[in-house]
Amino acid sequence: MMGTMAPGGGTSALSGGGGRLAATADGTLDLDALLRVCIHCGLCLSNCPTYLVTGDEADSPRGRLMVLGELERSAGVAAPVTAPSPLGSSSSEDAARLRVAGDSLVLREPLDRCLGCLHCETVCPSGVSYGALLDAARQELGPPPGFHARLVVWLVDHVLSRPRRLLPVARIGYKLAHGFLARLLPSSLRRLVGSVPARKPDRPPSLDLPEHGDVALLAGCAQQVYGSGVLPAVARLVEAVGLTPGLPPKQSCCGALSYHAGSVKTAKALARRLIDAMDGETTILVPSAGCSAHMRRYGELFADDPQYAEKAARVAAATVDVVEWLDRHSEALRFKADRRRIVYHPPCHHTHAQGIVDEPLRLLARVPDIELLELRDADRCCGSAGAYSMLHPELAEAIRAEKLERLAEGEPDLILTANPGCELFIESGIEAAGGSTPIRHLVEYLAERLD
Repeated sequence: MMGTMAPGGGTSALSGGGGRLAATADGTLDLDALLRVCIHCGLCLSNCPTYLVTGDEADSPRGRLMVLGELERSAGVAAPVTAPSPLGSSSSEDAARLRVAGDSLVLREPLDRCLGCLHCETVCPSGVSYGALLDAARQELGPPPGFHARLVVWLVDHVLSRPRRLLPVARIGYKLAHGFLARLLPSSLRRLVGSVPARKPDRPPSLDLPEHGDVALLAGCAQQVYGSGVLPAVARLVEAVGLTPGLPPKQSCCGALSYHAGSVKTAKALARRLIDAMDGETTILVPSAGCSAHMRRYGELFADDPQYAEKAARVAAATVDVVEWLDRHSEALRFKADRRRIVYHPPCHHTHAQGIVDEPLRLLARVPDIELLELRDADRCCGSAGAYSMLHPELAEAIRAEKLERLAEGEPDLILTANPGCELFIESGIEAAGGSTPIRHLVEYLAERLD
């Protein structure tokens, strides 16, 4: 039951976020005490993207806390599960893996619909550690039920996290999404193809870098295929600072996508491989807001793993988001002038998860003649949220529509962001609406403007 659980079997994963998260004597989560911390003021409602779309109290952080209370009191809370492959699993196997009573299955829907953007934590006057509680609940409940959700989680675990597999699958998906055959697919697959990025996939970059340098670069997974220019751009910027970038071999996906989709076992297996590859590096530069936020939590996620606790803590301590690192070294960077109108979309995993707010704006302010537009409601989620846009495409697209409206207000010539998921999801929305404003990763833009 959630009243006695702790993420990963440990306690530290429930202490992050700066909130007053109540715990029992053995360090496990005291849900009743947590619910008392929430004063039900409602400030989170006006900042919750899902509530603003549905208007349903259950789709707000305050409502979800009450849902968790109901789940705690119900006898049908799911045991931790790993989503089976949608290819060939029998109904009896599914039943063995997913033990959820009918009432609890309904209750968990608002939790599954949560973006995990953590905007509520930023505005909460009581310091409720909502993100830690949501993580704990999702670990206990496992991935969302249903064929579509299981298919998405399987793709996240076995395709999106592996660039060599992703490239051929992405090429097929791109052709289907841009051809007439998509209309002939079954509804479940047609829905999935509708989530394929508008951008044409590319081969992962091939860089001639030493295995070890002054700083280590995270190669990433999906970003290698859908943003092949990002890693070379980071290398150029590091060299412009006067340091040598290194690219440690045998890297894997960080596990963030699987973890947020509830596939914790796969997420931790991927993370262990990356920890093994990166252990010993003093500075690990990560060009994805979602990845840097997740890797910084490795120490918490593996606190009770005797084999990986120390290594995970070292890797977490060495992890630095590339935007934050560039801001620290910005005095060494010189940029060519740019007279375009530019707007910056801040990823939630910067603003709300890591407190990286002013750093990207300071970097852009160093570009001469730039006209940096103010983005209204900049700290609101775009709807991407890892695999969320694939799991809940209709709700994600409704959230994105508001973001696109805000981005278009200043009639920018270029949109910048620092997270691949945000970049691809916003780009697909612009194309679907018939727009033409380009969007790029911040580091690609900065590398191109180097003087």
